[in-house]
Amino acid sequence: MSTYEKPILVVDDDHMVCAMLQDTLEESGYTVVAFTDPRKALEYIPSSEVELIVSDYHMPDVSGLDLLKAVNRMQDELGRRMSVIILSAQKEPKVALELVKHQAFTYQSKPLDIQKLLMDISRAITKLALP
Repeated sequence: MSTYEKPILVVDDDHMVCAMLQDTLEESGYTVVAFTDPRKALEYIPSSEVELIVSDYHMPDVSGLDLLKAVNRMQDELGRRMSVIILSAQKEPKVALELVKHQAFTYQSKPLDIQKLLMDISRAITKLALP
């Protein structure tokens, strides 16, 4: 079970994937807030304690890259660091490079390796705890 007390934000336009991620993370001891609309997720962040976001890449209107860029802008405004893990059904080296350029914590291809995702989340939490 996790001792991390802040909510993890899950964003995926696929309702089934969003629910699966929420259930999996909650079973691992995390508190999760999930959105299928990335715009609503971005509206939620400022009023929350969210520091860790797990987001799909390919979403209508607001992509995972758009969300990542918005989170990067918010960090200074909110005075807190946040980490974003991006998930994608497509393995695109160009996308991975773009995500690294914009400081995504990591990028994982679907189908998801849940154990790897949990390890990535643990590593992100550890990094967020550093001064």
